[in-house]
Amino acid sequence: MDQEIQKQPSPWAKRKEIGLFKALFQTIKLVLFSPGDFFANLEIEKSRSNPFYFYFIVVLFATAFSLLWSNLFFKNFAINPLEHPLQLLFVPVIVVGSLYIGAAIIHLGVMIFKGKGGFRGTFNVLSYAAAGRIFSIVPIVGDIVGGIWSLTATIIGFKKIHKLSTARAIFVYLLIILILFILLMVLSLIMPQPQRK
Repeated sequence: MDQEIQKQPSPWAKRKEIGLFKALFQTIKLVLFSPGDFFANLEIEKSRSNPFYFYFIVVLFATAFSLLWSNLFFKNFAINPLEHPLQLLFVPVIVVGSLYIGAAIIHLGVMIFKGKGGFRGTFNVLSYAAAGRIFSIVPIVGDIVGGIWSLTATIIGFKKIHKLSTARAIFVYLLIILILFILLMVLSLIMPQPQRK
């Protein structure tokens, strides 16, 4: 019971009181440098709007920098927003879709390993763990560092929110990767192969 009393909203959820930028900065700082404390004390709200808006802002910001660095350093492989401005309209759709679809798929693994935080818990962890994506502001290596940082924060979040061991939290990811790999293999076997002339 005492553990429940200690739960509190993220700084981001209190942005009306402390200000938007301060709330954003404090939440990112906590997730990056104190993820264990952040997720252990995080109040999981009934509404998903707060974690969603945090995720949307951070990932949209990170995607903008990823596109910028790609166009500066990898012009032959990157999408040039000036040449294809309509493609930018799909970026918010992809950002939103990746969160909801990703949360649904990963939550299957959480349920298999008997996580206790429910879908809202998974959604909150994935949303706030996206704070690692802020490293995309660093050219070339930022996306890699951010991806690893976000993955680490996610595993810690699953441990705290879903009451999983470290091994089970890691296996949640490995299981989903294995399932997706098997599905891709099955699809490649059942789909007709183009005939060679």
